[in-house]
Amino acid sequence: MSSRFLGVLFSILILAGCGGESGGTGGGNPPPTQTLVDPSGNWVLLATDAEGNQFGLAGVLDLSPGAGGSGGTVIANNLDPIELPPGSTTASIPAHYSCGSAYYSTIGSLQLSSGLLQSYDNLTGEISFPAALGGFTFNATLASNGLSLTGTYANMPGCVGIGSSGTITGAQLASVTGAWSGSVQPCNSGGKECTPVQGTTPEPIDFTLTQDNATATVSGNYLTGSLYRDIDEGAISSGALGQFPNNYLAGYAMQFHSTDNNTGFPGVTVGNLLGSSDRSFSGIITLSCTGTTCPKYSTFLVNITH
Repeated sequence: MSSRFLGVLFSILILAGCGGESGGTGGGNPPPTQTLVDPSGNWVLLATDAEGNQFGLAGVLDLSPGAGGSGGTVIANNLDPIELPPGSTTASIPAHYSCGSAYYSTIGSLQLSSGLLQSYDNLTGEISFPAALGGFTFNATLASNGLSLTGTYANMPGCVGIGSSGTITGAQLASVTGAWSGSVQPCNSGGKECTPVQGTTPEPIDFTLTQDNATATVSGNYLTGSLYRDIDEGAISSGALGQFPNNYLAGYAMQFHSTDNNTGFPGVTVGNLLGSSDRSFSGIITLSCTGTTCPKYSTFLVNITH
């Protein structure tokens, strides 16, 4: 399984405190320079029009401060429209979304361009759809901790199916960096569903993951018990943006590739982060094999929590 990544650059400018004019005492100290609010992380954004119609999108932002703290750049990776897991929020792709079905099934289908952080916490920019379908602008204020934003949007393309202007909110999901534990079990895959194989037993599995905001990928390792030796233990390779193994992190969606130390079988894990509070993940591990080299089980259901 592969995904495309589009990392799009947007500029940031800090309005540092200007030097104060001389007062009646013959001078004055300039106000201290404000520290740039850092929005680096995995984001979910929600545009809402006056009638309550909503459009969700997600991506990973990464801040690179400039020399001397005089500005910097923010990269937006894996930006795409999203259908969020039930119960996470009311956001979804509108039923009459007509910007092209491929654009919400392909990670990185949207672009964030011409972005400008006008002051230390004010973020403005433009999110563009591909194939000359247009884009919309936004103007939002970041919370002081960089974990949320609120503001307005304008010029939303008609194909999105919501009003041309309205409000925009955003929240950064908790980092996936750290230890994850849960279970893994052989399953029979049927599209997005994977039913546990009758007669098999769930086995404990542990992951250690590290989130990389610069590439919007994860790396790390995993370890299981002795029941299923083809996924005994192995390493998760972070990959490079736009290159094999095409790992990605984008809002609630996550995919990463691994190689088992015991058998050498490569595998891909794809699934959804199911909540920002409980930080759980449900996905399917698929081992790559051909002909007689295929193991007894090549598809596994995995459920882990952080």
